[in-house]
Formats: sequence, C-alpha cells, structure tokens
Amino acid sequence: MSFASRADQSGFTLIELMISTVIGLMMISALLTAYVANSMNYRMQEAMSEVQEIGRFVLNQAAYDLRNAGLGTTADEIAVVGFVNADAAYADSNAKDVLLAKKDKISSPVLYIPVHDEGGDIAYYIANLGVGDSLYRYDPEFHKNKPQAIVSGVRQIALEYGVDGNSDQIVDSFELVSDVKDWTRVVAVRVSFLVSSTEQVLKKKQTLPDPFVINDRALYRIFTTTVVLRNKVL
Repeated sequence: MSFASRADQSGFTLIELMISTVIGLMMISALLTAYVANSMNYRMQEAMSEVQEIGRFVLNQAAYDLRNAGLGTTADEIAVVGFVNADAAYADSNAKDVLLAKKDKISSPVLYIPVHDEGGDIAYYIANLGVGDSLYRYDPEFHKNKPQAIVSGVRQIALEYGVDGNSDQIVDSFELVSDVKDWTRVVAVRVSFLVSSTEQVLKKKQTLPDPFVINDRALYRIFTTTVVLRNKVL
C-alpha cells in the first residue's frame, strides 16, 4: 500500500475531536438546563395548585360556620369570641372544652363560635399534633372529643373583628382581639389564613405582611375573607 492511500484513510485530528467534544457538551448542558427549568416550573405549578386548593377549602368552611354563627340568638348575645392565644382560650371554660389539644401544641389565635340553635360550639385554631401545622376545627357532633385536623398546610391565622359601635348593625371599625371590649357588638369577622406548599420550591423565602412570619422557602399565599354575621344584623 502506498503512502498516499494511507493518508487518504486517516481519521479525525485532535483539534476536530476537541471541537466535537465541546459541541457535544454544550448540547448536553442546554438539554440539562431545559430539563431543570421544566422541572422547576412543574414543581411551582404543583405548589400553586396545592395552595389554591387548600385556600379555597378553608375559606369556604370558615365562611359557612361564620354565616351560621349566632343562629337563634338575640342582638345582645354573643355570636363569636376571639382569643389571642391558647392560654386565653383555656381560661374560658366553654372554649377550653372544644380545644382538646394541649396548650403548647396550639400556635395561633383561637376563634370560638358558642353554642346556638343549630349547632355552634366550634373552635378554629392552628396546632401541630404530629403531622405538621394544620388547621383544626372542632365540632362535637362529628369529632367525638378528639382533635380533628381538617387540612394540613395552614400555617397561621390572623383575625379581625368588625365592631358595631352605635347599634346600627353596620361595622364601624375592625379591631384586633385585644381591642374588642364588648363581644355582643361584633357583627363581622375578617379571617386570613396563611397557606404553604409542601415542597420548598422558591430560591429564597418570601416577604409577607404583618402579622405573618415565615422562615423557609415554601410557596405561601394569604387567603382572606370578611363574613358578616347575618344572625347579628337581621
């Protein structure tokens, strides 16, 4: 075989191999980047769906109970009572009976709906009884003296109470629980739930308005509703 024929059969040069390797690595890097971006988008969409579902559920449940609060009571009777924390709620014998969780497990203000013609004796609060922060709603008709979390992922509650200061059945001001002097004058409740995703999907933690404080990178949303206590204004 001649030297010319051997030269014609020679392979790639080192430079060509290096260039092809770099091109291949760039293509793999682009594919990995696209995969990671799509994976992050998917996780974010899942987290948003999870938070939205929980938020809608807790708003509907709380609004239902608040609309029925005080059914059959008179204008000078109490439809709802708020407590700044578990200690304050446990000091009230009626509210204490429906908390059912140890005080040190409750990490939120407590909303209590006293007994009325069609039910009541319901308490809302956040507690951690082994499954993470969860929203508890006690109803003796269904829960039979056992704490019952209705949904996990609700991390905090904020409550404001609409006070009718001049007996015209119109809210004159929204007050924090520590500012309410006469619970018979509360005719509306503004409740906000802080809901989080299960996964840590953000690069850094969010900044939230007072009174909410967080310390992780989960996705958070605040769900707020204002409910007129119709049995106090009819």
